[in-house]
Amino acid sequence: GDANNCLSSSNHNRTLNSTSSTNKKKKKNTHRPFLLKTFEGHKFGVYAVAQIDKYLFVTGSEDKTIKSWDIRQQECLHTFWGHSDCILAVAAFGTDKCISGSRDESIKLWDLTTATCLHTFQGHSGWVRAIVDVGDNRFVSGSDDKTVKLWNVTTGEELRTFKGHTSYIRSVANIGPNRIITGSFDKTIKMWNLLTGQCVRTFEEHNRVVTVVAAVGRDNFFSGSSDKTVKLWHGMDQKSTRSFVGHTDRVKSLAVVNDNLFVSGSGDESVRLWNSTTGECLYTLEGHHSDHVCSLASMGDNRFISGSWDNTVKLWVVK
Repeated sequence: GDANNCLSSSNHNRTLNSTSSTNKKKKKNTHRPFLLKTFEGHKFGVYAVAQIDKYLFVTGSEDKTIKSWDIRQQECLHTFWGHSDCILAVAAFGTDKCISGSRDESIKLWDLTTATCLHTFQGHSGWVRAIVDVGDNRFVSGSDDKTVKLWNVTTGEELRTFKGHTSYIRSVANIGPNRIITGSFDKTIKMWNLLTGQCVRTFEEHNRVVTVVAAVGRDNFFSGSSDKTVKLWHGMDQKSTRSFVGHTDRVKSLAVVNDNLFVSGSGDESVRLWNSTTGECLYTLEGHHSDHVCSLASMGDNRFISGSWDNTVKLWVVK
């Protein structure tokens, strides 16, 4: 790989300085995140992160590259060149491939072992901001052209286009067999049936852009918005079951840590750890990223990664 080119990372003191008032009042045995590692190598902001397996993850950046990283070796394994503009989305496809979406309006499938592009998918007429694997050799993409598309990875065929949002698609998540949800600049979340192409349900509670959606078990999902809130939904209900309030700028990223905990990243440069059952903010990480926290992903075993406009990715464990 090109580890020397894309790494100058160091282990960090595990004492976290946080000025959050929630920490001062926190009860004994409250969970909190500890910083394990900072990964450096991207030349510009990290817009997207995705878990490949327990030890591997990929990142997409404004520097037009994707990088793969190994937690055990604590280094960058490969840098993937091919997009002509900023990478806005990355997603795992199995344990040996990943998919990227870009401001250049294309989607690319990559071999993680050889760092080669296996296929380029053309069809969107706007920035590709969201991608998710939906099984059966298929993935879904969301774009600024206001459409969501379903693709066959093997043939490269565009299987279906979903229309209904009135503005850019910002995020997409897989919530069950042949069901996805999408978040949009039109302030709504829509649930779609992949087999029929129909919009099954529209959720309207956020009063600004829905920046991120994240699945949590079958039919359940979180949504984050520029209105600074996170909401928890059960897909069969029209109304959200809980709101999480605390961020002072737009929520940009979400990741589920375990059955009871999730994290949110924001334009306020913080990461917040929440109890999804009680709605309580358990911990606020401040002063670690020096810019917007654009992307989060679970790494399993109570670990997660955060990517920021400050060009870094950080690995955390919740204890």
